[in-house]
Amino acid sequence: MSAPDPVQMLVEQWLKFARADLNAGWTLSVNRATNSPETACFHAQQAAEKAIKALLVKAQVSSSKSHDLSNLANLVPSRFSNARNLPSLAGLIPYAVATRYPIAHAGNPMHLDAGPTWDEADNALALAERTIRAVEADLS
Repeated sequence: MSAPDPVQMLVEQWLKFARADLNAGWTLSVNRATNSPETACFHAQQAAEKAIKALLVKAQVSSSKSHDLSNLANLVPSRFSNARNLPSLAGLIPYAVATRYPIAHAGNPMHLDAGPTWDEADNALALAERTIRAVEADLS
């Protein structure tokens, strides 16, 4: 019996966390009355980021602790064509930090209502879901 592949184990952990963030975001969206679209958007960004990082681990491409999905996606080798052909993930980047604090939306506490809508959150979650599926297809 051979020892487990540590790279594959780490890839699977990244994907497990990506799926958990996606599930959390959809759960928030389904239960809108007691939740916020900002938090759902945060989970969408995290899901996409963790999925992309799973590919980078598999490719043995080092990445920083960046939340910049555009930069991370640019590091994905061309052989991972499903992930390379995703629509731009740049729209998810602000959700990594800006949605976490009330005054971050517009940089002004008077504009607290300028955060994402539920429609935007659902679109972000759908993009995160497509990202995870693309990554899984590239890894299969």
